[in-house]
Amino acid sequence: MLYGDVPLITSETLEALLDAQPEGGVGLLTVVLDNPTGYGRIVRENGSVVAIVEQKDASEEQKAIQEINTGVLVADGKDLKRWLST
Repeated sequence: MLYGDVPLITSETLEALLDAQPEGGVGLLTVVLDNPTGYGRIVRENGSVVAIVEQKDASEEQKAIQEINTGVLVADGKDLKRWLST
């Protein structure tokens, strides 16, 4: 899945994300920026993503996080149907 405002993404990037996707989970492409202002921050616990917090909702601690959500995700279609139906 790609957000409509995502810049050009290469097929190689998408293939690498598919390869890295955990089984039964979501693959999420993130990036670390020097200035992440305006982007959703990736909140992790023990290395795992536990939340994506948008700039307007972020605490000062979360605003200091430089890893952001690019809006590029991969997930199995069956899992998506199941998640969206609940």
